[in-house]
Order: sequence, then C-alpha cells, then structure tokens
Amino acid sequence: MAVTDIKNLTLEELEKELAGIGARPFSAKQIFEWMYRKSVFDFDHMTNLSKDIRAHIKSAHTAALDRCEKKIPSSDKTVKYLYRLDDSRFIESVHIRAGDRDTLCVSSQVGCRFRCAFCASGMKGFIRNLSAAEILNQVLYLKTAENRKITNYVFMGMGEPLDNYDNVLRAIGLMNSPDALNIGIRNITLSTCGLVPGIKKLMDSGIKVNLSVSLHAARDDLRNRLVPVNRKYPLAALYESCSDYFKKTGRLVTLEYVLLENVNDAPKDAYALARASKKINAKINLILYNPVKGLSFGRPSSSRASVFISKIRETGAKVTLRESRGSEIMAACGQLCLAGTK
Repeated sequence: MAVTDIKNLTLEELEKELAGIGARPFSAKQIFEWMYRKSVFDFDHMTNLSKDIRAHIKSAHTAALDRCEKKIPSSDKTVKYLYRLDDSRFIESVHIRAGDRDTLCVSSQVGCRFRCAFCASGMKGFIRNLSAAEILNQVLYLKTAENRKITNYVFMGMGEPLDNYDNVLRAIGLMNSPDALNIGIRNITLSTCGLVPGIKKLMDSGIKVNLSVSLHAARDDLRNRLVPVNRKYPLAALYESCSDYFKKTGRLVTLEYVLLENVNDAPKDAYALARASKKINAKINLILYNPVKGLSFGRPSSSRASVFISKIRETGAKVTLRESRGSEIMAACGQLCLAGTK
C-alpha cells in the first residue's frame, strides 16, 4: 500500500478509512486535533489513539511537514521561505508584515504554465501541481515552527490556483473547517490570471473565498501580450464571470494591476481600467512593477503612477496603490520563481 500524506484527507474521508478497521469516527477527530490544533505530526505522540489505530495510520500515511531549506529575511520584515518537497522540487512562500496585518502568500504549483510576460514564476515552465497537503504545509510551518499569528492568506505565490482547482479547494476547505485550522473564509484570497471556467466553478462551490483577478491590461490587444491566457478567455468573458461571482457570493472582486512603464500606464489605460472596475463593481489594486532578472520591463516613476491613480479617481472608481514588500529578497509580487533549480 502506497503511503500518502494524511493531510490530503478531509475529516469525512478519514472517518471512512478508520471505520474500515473498526475505529469510531471520534478517532479521526482526535487525529485532526493533534495535527491542526496541537501541531503534532508524529503519530507515536498521539497518545489517546489506540496502538492498533496508530499502527494502521503509520502503515498508510505520513504527516511530516515539508522541509524548510532556507528562510530569507528582508529589511522590511518580509520573510521568504524555500521548501524542499518529497520529490526534491522547490517552492517558495512569503510572510508579509504590514501594520496589524500578517499575510502569508501561498504557492499552489511548482512553476506555472501561463507565462505572464512580467512574472518570474512561469519563466521555467510548469512542473506539477501541489497536493492539498503541500499547500497546507506552508500554512502549518508558520503556525508551528515559527509560531506566527497570520491574519490573511493569499493564494498569490507560484502557480495558478484555478489550474490546480481540486487540490486548492480541498486545502481551502481544510483551512476553513472548524475541525481543522478554522480560518475564516473572509481571511482567504484566491488570485487567478483569468481562467473563466474556474471562476464559474468556484462561484458554484459554496466556498465564498475572496477573489482577485490579475488583470494588468484593460484592452484585449495589450492583455493578449501581457497575460496570454486572454487569447482564450478575453476580457468580455472575464468581466462577465467576475460580475457573476459578485452577484452569487456577495464578495467584491479585486482587479490586480501591475504598472509597467510605458506599457500599461498611460491615461487611456487608467480610464479603461476604471470603466472595467465600475462595470463589474470591483476594487482596483495597483502594484508598481518589481524587477525580474531577464525581463526588460521598467517601473514607472512615482509622478507617473500618481497621474495614473488620479485619472482613475476622477471616475469615482475604487483604487489603492499596494506597497510592495520583499523586493530586495525577490519575494515581491511577480518575483517568486523555481528557486533551487538549475
């Protein structure tokens, strides 16, 4: 029998498995309590389980966290974590402190297949999806080894979450479950480059997670170049799915927009972005471009960015400029990559 990570299982799945060896459903709740409340991942230390249950669990499952190879701090208190997975692949996640908010930026894939023009994560292509357990391990590491009180969780690390829909939704379900991590769903945000079928599937899932869309251009010709998935799911279809998401879940969608000097930062781009946000009742989150080695994009000046913001505000659209953190350690938006690979 293949040994699998027990954190891939929901409580109901674990109850069903244990019922097969005559154990009561309560035993599954005890295991969840040990892992998600007490941060114990060694089955031998789960002392209120019978020896038979422990023997079965050890023969079928592991619970160990992925190995943190490196922890890289920044002067702005951002910390990047490099994890080695069981197959010796690597992923990164980022802990960001800003005022009274502690945010964990979580990865969902090794690499990315969508190759947004300014983003490091897709430069070496797509390797594989993360399992639900590998996603959860990023959360659990900070909870256990680092003892951090995280207030917000964002699926904005390496990979496209909706391209790994089943595992990401399973992980979010366990994060939100009162029997597991009991994290409020309003504290979890999923970011997508615009996979329209995934957005539609998400809105019907019953999990009302916050949704961000990596827009970066409000004209199809420009977005086709910056975010190639737009050729398959153009803006009209994307906007419709965002509008439907808001109507069905009651959650305002956020349009993420990286400002690239002399590419998407002209007044006409600001007005197009403002029209889009008002059309679908969305918020706008602007980010100044963070440099990536090998890419030729530039960051606009503060004055140029200010003009862009003022043009949006003229229309009455909701806009904020997000302060990038962790750029000196390549941990800011668009900078995470396949570290540890050649």
